[in-house]
Amino acid sequence: CEPTYLNKENFQQIYTKLKDVDFFSSDEKTLMENEKYMNGIDPDHNFQNYDSCDYIIDTNLITSQSSKELNMVTFNIRSIRKNFENFTFLLSKLKCKVHVICLTETWLGPLDNIKDFELDNYHPPLYQNRTGSMHGGGVITYVHKDINSQKLVKSLSFVDEFNHCLATEIKTNNKT
Repeated sequence: CEPTYLNKENFQQIYTKLKDVDFFSSDEKTLMENEKYMNGIDPDHNFQNYDSCDYIIDTNLITSQSSKELNMVTFNIRSIRKNFENFTFLLSKLKCKVHVICLTETWLGPLDNIKDFELDNYHPPLYQNRTGSMHGGGVITYVHKDINSQKLVKSLSFVDEFNHCLATEIKTNNKT
C-alpha cells in the first residue's frame, strides 16, 4: 500500500473521505478485541525491527537570534531508553541554549528510574507515563536551570486512552 501524502491540492478530497471514519472506537467489544493484540507488545521491540527512519539533523541550522529568547524543543524520542544517548549528543551539538525540552513517546514503564534520564544543567524532569497495562506514550519536560521556577500544573495535566497532557508552569523574570 503506497502512502498518501497530504498537500494543498488533495486536502479537501482526503478530508471528505475521512471525516466520518471512527478511528477511536469507544465500543467495548472493539476495545477488548484490540487489547488482545496490544498486550505484551513492548514498543522498544515493536519498532526496533520495523522502524526505517534515519534522522539527520543539521544542528548548524538551529540558532538563536537573541539571548533574550526563550527556546523550546519538542521531540518524539520513540523510546528514551533506546535513544537517550543519541538525543543528548544532539543537544551537545546545538549552537544555542534550549530552555524547555518536551519529549514525547518516552515509553517508560513503572520499573524505569527517571534519574537515569536527567540532563546536566536542567532541573529534574517532570514526567508522566501511561498507567496500567497500556504501552507506549509517555512525556517528559526538562527545564533549564537558568529558569528559576518550574512546576507541574496538575489541574491541566491528564492521561487518557489516547492523549497525554503534561502542563508545566515556568517563571522567567518574575513572570509566569
